[in-house]
Amino acid sequence: MKKNKDIVGFFIIVLHIAGAIGLSTEYSSNLFLSLVPYNLILTFLLCFFYVSFKKYYTPIFLIVLIGFFIEVIGVKTGSLFGAYSYGDTLGFKILEVPFVIGLNWLILCLSIFSLFSVVFKNKFLLLLFSSISMVSLDFIIEPVAIEYSFWSWSDISIPIQNYIMWFFISLVMHYILLKYRINVHYKLGVYVVLSQLFFFSYLLIFI
Repeated sequence: MKKNKDIVGFFIIVLHIAGAIGLSTEYSSNLFLSLVPYNLILTFLLCFFYVSFKKYYTPIFLIVLIGFFIEVIGVKTGSLFGAYSYGDTLGFKILEVPFVIGLNWLILCLSIFSLFSVVFKNKFLLLLFSSISMVSLDFIIEPVAIEYSFWSWSDISIPIQNYIMWFFISLVMHYILLKYRINVHYKLGVYVVLSQLFFFSYLLIFI
């Protein structure tokens, strides 16, 4: 089983490396942009090599739904994150929000929670640092997401309330994981967080 987790993890890293290189290359950029939502869906499915869907389907569905509908409210009102809209890169939309956005919230939460669950046994510190890490990751994500039309902001600068909302939403989601005592293997965090950091940091160079 440990070997399988490493094989899957290596595959996750390869997916993100290929995606980053493909997006940064002029001749392949359009093709790889079209593959972005499928990469998210595949990464979501691969998460279940590290956490039991059958055992924890309730918190998993809850976080996906919260992630999706909080974005619907955000897009429709502009009062949560600031005024923003989604482009076409993330694929099929419902109520102007890509279907995969809820999956993305879940992937990030499970991954970061799995890492800090090993580091912190104190629940308060676990929630605090997991949520701060989510916000820190968003600082790297935002410029790349805007450049590649994941989403765009009405203002020139990204509103500070976006990062404040990321913190509080992350806090709620990580609390749900904690409340349901979800057990996620730490290797999910290792592979996904490393992949995300490489993907967005690499693409920052080309913006």
